[in-house]
Amino acid sequence: NRRFDLSNLSTINTELLDGIDVVIHTAALVHDSSAKHSEHEALNVDATSKLLSVSKECEVKKFIFISTVGVYGVSSDKSHISLKTTVNPQTPYAKAKYKSELELLANASRELKVSIFRLPLVIGENAPGNFGFLEKIAKTNLPLPFGLATNKRSVISVDTVANLIIEATQNLAAFEGLHLLAESPPVSTRELIVGLRNNYGKSPNLFPIPKLIMKLQ
Repeated sequence: NRRFDLSNLSTINTELLDGIDVVIHTAALVHDSSAKHSEHEALNVDATSKLLSVSKECEVKKFIFISTVGVYGVSSDKSHISLKTTVNPQTPYAKAKYKSELELLANASRELKVSIFRLPLVIGENAPGNFGFLEKIAKTNLPLPFGLATNKRSVISVDTVANLIIEATQNLAAFEGLHLLAESPPVSTRELIVGLRNNYGKSPNLFPIPKLIMKLQ
């Protein structure tokens, strides 16, 4: 096994990538609301930049980078998001990801192909983040206040992401450049909870709370 530490750039070196054809960069500081901007800059920007530099030095053929739809902002919007949608990163994590995107795209070449996947909510067993929280509360028998939740959000399964990464790895010409991924159709929080509880053999046990009250929470 070859290991590196995002917080120690000296571990990202030519020995790490010697003989490597494809780099799949999924490591990041994420799901930590207490992390400072400087930490995201160091772990998510500087480390990515160093990994890119060493990849070029070691003649890596492809660099696959996992980014986030968070680059579009954190506000709810009824309009569809596309690659043409204006980016507006608000969180330190999203700002760091977008900064790395720009550097990677600027360094893409015939010799080093770059694939960037902007991901929405990733769903799958034991997923971290928001889906992990929904999964945790869905396993309880508590009544949940999502009976009227009709909000729609894009999601993608971890299996779909894994398959796309495999395809991008096996075919160096596949998925070059920037890509926004999502499965169709989008789903509501209510649908996610109902689906999870069905999988656990539980009744939905949801009660209705008006949207206005939910927004005030």
